[in-house]
Amino acid sequence: MANQKPDDSDPLLNPPATASNRGSNGGGRTPWASLIGFAGLAVNLALCIYRAEGDRGTIAFVSFAYLNLLLLFWCIRQLDRAPPPHGSAARGRIRAAVWILATSLTAAFTWKVAAGGAPPPPPVAWLMAAATVVGGFYGFFVHEEK
Repeated sequence: MANQKPDDSDPLLNPPATASNRGSNGGGRTPWASLIGFAGLAVNLALCIYRAEGDRGTIAFVSFAYLNLLLLFWCIRQLDRAPPPHGSAARGRIRAAVWILATSLTAAFTWKVAAGGAPPPPPVAWLMAAATVVGGFYGFFVHEEK
C-alpha cells in the first residue's frame, strides 16, 4: 500500500483548474490588487523623485529599483504561465531572468545600505547579500523540483 500511486482524480492532490491556480487573471477580470500595488509603487517613485531635489544618483537609484521591480513581477508572471515541463528551455530562460533581476535588486539595495553606514557594517551586509544570491541560485537552478 505504501508504494501505491495516488489517484489522479483526488481533488486534494490535483485540484481542478481555476482562475486562482492556472496562472491567469480569471479569464479577463482585472487584477485590482496588482493594479493598486503598482499604482502605489508609481506614486512612491514620483514622491522619491520629487524629494530627491535634483540629486541624479538618488533619482537613478529609485528609477532603477522601480523598473527592476516591474520587470521582476512581469517575469514571475511569465514563469507562472510557462508550460509545466520543468526542464523546458523557455522556463529556464525565464528563471534565469528572475534570478538576475532579483540579484541586481539585492546588489543595489546592499550597495545603498553599505554606503549609508547603516547598523550592519558593510562586510556583513555584503556577506548577507551574497548568501541570499547563492541561496537563490541553489534553490532556483541546482535544487529545482524534479
